[in-house]
Amino acid sequence: MSSSTSVRTGLWHDQSRGWPYNIQITAPKGWDVFVQLMLGVCLGAVWPSLSRIIARILQLVRYGWHNLWHPRGKSRVEESTPLLENSNQSTGDRARTDGDLPHPSLPASPRFLGHTSDTDDSVSSPANGVDEFPMQRPRLDHSWLPKALSFCTLTGVIGWAVVSSFTTQIPASSLGLVSSTQCGSWSLRRGVDESALADDALLQSAKERRAGEYEHACYGAQSATSSEECSFFRTQAIPSTVTRTDCPFKNQSLCAGRGLQIATRFTTGRVDASVLGLNVANPPKFNRTTICVPLNMDQGFVKEIAPDKYHSDYRYEYHFGSRNDGRHTWNYTFRTAGDPFNYRVAAYSVSAYESTPYGPEHDYWNPISGLDIIYPGKDPYLTIMFISSCRIIYRGACEDHIFPATEEYPPGSSRFRNADPRARPLACIDWNEVCTHDGVCDSMEEGVEGYGIGYEFTRSAMRQSTTFKAIKARLGNALLANEKVGDYESFRLDREQWVLESRALFNTSLARMQFDALDVAIGAGHEKAPEFYEEVTPKWAQGKMCGIYKFQLPKEYANINVWALLGIPLLVLLIIGLGREAGRGPFTEDEYPLVGELLWFDVIFDSVVLSSCKAICSTARSCYRYYQRWYQRRGTRKQAPASTITPDQGLPELGGSQLLPGPGAPLTPVEQSFRASGAELD
Repeated sequence: MSSSTSVRTGLWHDQSRGWPYNIQITAPKGWDVFVQLMLGVCLGAVWPSLSRIIARILQLVRYGWHNLWHPRGKSRVEESTPLLENSNQSTGDRARTDGDLPHPSLPASPRFLGHTSDTDDSVSSPANGVDEFPMQRPRLDHSWLPKALSFCTLTGVIGWAVVSSFTTQIPASSLGLVSSTQCGSWSLRRGVDESALADDALLQSAKERRAGEYEHACYGAQSATSSEECSFFRTQAIPSTVTRTDCPFKNQSLCAGRGLQIATRFTTGRVDASVLGLNVANPPKFNRTTICVPLNMDQGFVKEIAPDKYHSDYRYEYHFGSRNDGRHTWNYTFRTAGDPFNYRVAAYSVSAYESTPYGPEHDYWNPISGLDIIYPGKDPYLTIMFISSCRIIYRGACEDHIFPATEEYPPGSSRFRNADPRARPLACIDWNEVCTHDGVCDSMEEGVEGYGIGYEFTRSAMRQSTTFKAIKARLGNALLANEKVGDYESFRLDREQWVLESRALFNTSLARMQFDALDVAIGAGHEKAPEFYEEVTPKWAQGKMCGIYKFQLPKEYANINVWALLGIPLLVLLIIGLGREAGRGPFTEDEYPLVGELLWFDVIFDSVVLSSCKAICSTARSCYRYYQRWYQRRGTRKQAPASTITPDQGLPELGGSQLLPGPGAPLTPVEQSFRASGAELD
């Protein structure tokens, strides 16, 4: 399938993904080599700056680790000193003592992790144990730096190579758009000759067979071993649920098993149409539901006709409605003759009829009134199938309603056969529903322009999704039970084989939807127009269904994420900028182990990260002190008599500390903000 489907290349928007991942570039597979070459160039340009930044980070980690285990003395500069303030301050602003020592002037530098190089009001000698001159501090062992830098370099190169190999796939999706100038629905013209009718029948048979093969390979347990065959559509299999339900017909006696929870309901629920590959904003929703049930063969619904001079075998008529081919009318639905076990054919015989919402004038089969459907739903399709087992010997007994095998054959053996010569009827009801994104549902028979192009696309894809269209051409070959037959013998069937068969037909109808959505996207049938086929797409939607269908890209193509393609060069420029020298000059001995030139990374790290941390810590300290003073004042007022505390008095000292300032003491910034807002401390 992928080899015959054209891929649209270039920029496009994946409507099922959120911003910014919805913007994709589809390109031939060779473009990933170009992207990897671009990444290699970026790596070569960024690595000198990146290595300097990595080395500086390692120095900072080493510096902080050393100070954790070998703390210095008390800092010789006040906390309020700006981080990037010139350390060569005027000596006229300081009060020196007779013991002051001369201190050389140092250039401005960041003081990482609280490290400073200024002197305080007095600097003690090394004998006092406060600090040492910079040249007298114990130097750190620096032999670890080349090894660590080499390890980081090797790790970075390997990591970059791995990232490069996945750049064309992560986080870009694996979906692409179909490229086609023709799109829409095409159908056989009326009044064509018999040859065109036969060709169209073969085409529809091939489509049914194609859907059945896909269902067998990609739905259910078999799909785990068929990943390559099933990796074409946007969604491999449309999910569905199975539940039991009561007889869906007006006449409950028509259902086998007395109609109590005998029927089985298969439904997708309301599913977003994007699972079909539709790529539009606010896609519609669809609901595909089928109810299948075995029909009762007693109470006159199946009549036995004895042999006469014209017929040597018993005949059986099935009265579930009449048939009309436009020239003849029959008052029964189906007729069989004789015992199928006597046919020397190891197979199943299947006949199927369909009743559509168009009415008796359009249908070959007109069901009896007892088959009126009691479940709500618009435009139901009713399919009835008559299934007979021919000469098949089973390796185990089975009491299934449609595939019974209860008689030993030969008697006394472990083999069984179906002793009932009558065909078993199985009925299935189909509902197809398409709703707008807002939940407005309408008939599928007519398109509505106001519902949008996505609604019309989904409606066109669901037209052939019925049980009848899933078995019409294949008949007995569509049955799962037929796959277990070989050499007149069959493996033992499931005790509810009819449920498995019904589910397979339902899944085939879902697969038919997936293929028909692709046919709408490429305008299948337009190549035979206008002689044999005509476009049935509404005029307002013609030509607007092109370029809105997505599928899994073949191996020859790949998606490139636009933001990754633009973000990598910008990241490279940022790293190069951070790794450039700030122009101040090298670090001094007083700033050891920070060595080399001052980088813009150092300036930003100091002015942004450390300054923010210090501002947060300062605010937290102020809040804590304010809370401490408020709590202490509240406790003192509760303990002391009211007459002993006057507005002109401060609180008594507790533990040698004045917790609350006197009337003339300066207020903290937090207290000032509270006073300005009119808030009371108490």
